Amino acid sequence: MAELQINGVGTIEEIRAAYYNQNALRQPNYRLCQVNIHGQRFYYDLNGDVCTFYPSVTTVIRNVAPENRILNEWRMALGKEAADAFTNERAEYGSMIHGFLQELLVTRKFYLDEIREKIKTYADYHKLQEGFVDAHEQEAKEDMLAFAKWMQDYDVQPYAIEVALYHPEYKYAGMIDLVCNMRKYPKGDKHGDERVDAICDFKTTRRDFRPEYVWQLEMYRIVWNLWFPDVPIKEIANVRPKDWADFIIHSLFSQVLWPD
Repeated sequence: MAELQINGVGTIEEIRAAYYNQNALRQPNYRLCQVNIHGQRFYYDLNGDVCTFYPSVTTVIRNVAPENRILNEWRMALGKEAADAFTNERAEYGSMIHGFLQELLVTRKFYLDEIREKIKTYADYHKLQEGFVDAHEQEAKEDMLAFAKWMQDYDVQPYAIEVALYHPEYKYAGMIDLVCNMRKYPKGDKHGDERVDAICDFKTTRRDFRPEYVWQLEMYRIVWNLWFPDVPIKEIANVRPKDWADFIIHSLFSQVLWPD
């Protein structure tokens, strides 16, 4: 099912995982559609005569988390129009990088000399403002190099990429960036070569991690373990590039949250 526009105010699309490791996982027998409308995201199932809607993990958290005072002050200082424009552009950039990461994780390669054309294609399809390509070409190159180095340092082996799951009892759904087997510590680390199964969520923000990111990962962990009890997840991780120094090889910051 292709993405459909809803009167210019939203989209609806059937969601299929970008990748499943068929040798390690039993693929669930259900179908989910994703609805994006008025800044909210929902999912609904296509699994019977009754259509059930589930709010996304991020929508649930946004509606229950306390207001961010610093963010509100920033929006007031900048002005609503400018703040919305900046937020929307960063959201588009993040969505674009997630698409690039899918390609990197699935194919294990990504050609930086093609990135400008890829950005242009994305910007044209989503009707983004003029200048998006020039504004983000170098940033995208640096981010992709950083994520590629993370994959190499932690020897990341995917189980599933961009997989949509729903919880029939708790009534929420969400899209998990990556479930994988990986080193707990980077290659050469004094702590050794222990490997773990983990859920990883990618961020492109340069700001510090927020508590909501941990809540998001924990909700993903719960719903994953419901559907995949044979590959239970205990470890969760947020990964993002950090501000760039002179050497790109040292430019990845990974906050890994290992529960006790």
